[in-house]
Amino acid sequence: MAASEARRFADLGRKGFVSQSVVDGKLQQQQSADAQGAAAESTLTSARQDLARIKVASLGGKAK
Repeated sequence: MAASEARRFADLGRKGFVSQSVVDGKLQQQQSADAQGAAAESTLTSARQDLARIKVASLGGKAK
């Protein structure tokens, strides 16, 4: 959603309907949303690895 909004405002900026500072703000929001998404993906990956270790440990195996 942030990406589509950033594209929309970039187009409006090129057409002169909004200022460059508004376009820059929307691009910054997109970058922030992208970074939050990447952090969430990392957290999810870590949680999945923890779950896999717990499953191995509960079956009597050795968790690494």
